[in-house]
Amino acid sequence: MKKFTCIADCTFEGRLFRAGEPMAWGGSTQDVPKHFRLNPGQKESVSKEPASDPGANRKEAILKALQQLDHGNDEHWNQNGSPGVKAVEAIMNDKSVTAKDIAEIAPELKRNAE
Repeated sequence: MKKFTCIADCTFEGRLFRAGEPMAWGGSTQDVPKHFRLNPGQKESVSKEPASDPGANRKEAILKALQQLDHGNDEHWNQNGSPGVKAVEAIMNDKSVTAKDIAEIAPELKRNAE
């Protein structure tokens, strides 16, 4: 079990963490959000196995939310055709999603014009 410290308020595994709060994690360090830092003396371990819980991986959770966007729903998309942050936040029930997060995960995703 690795020990981390939260460096900025965020949610992980359905729980709100505040800056400075400790967290123990038994999974791969790859699955821990960027808002946590490995405590000194802990070694990073990278698992080659996929995460057992898709919600444990923020990028995977955002990707799953993007797959649920409705191309026929104007509220799910921006005027330029990119995914709407508020729609992704609502699907994930996570208000910390940013346009940058979405662009990093699916830079080419645009609304289907048909």
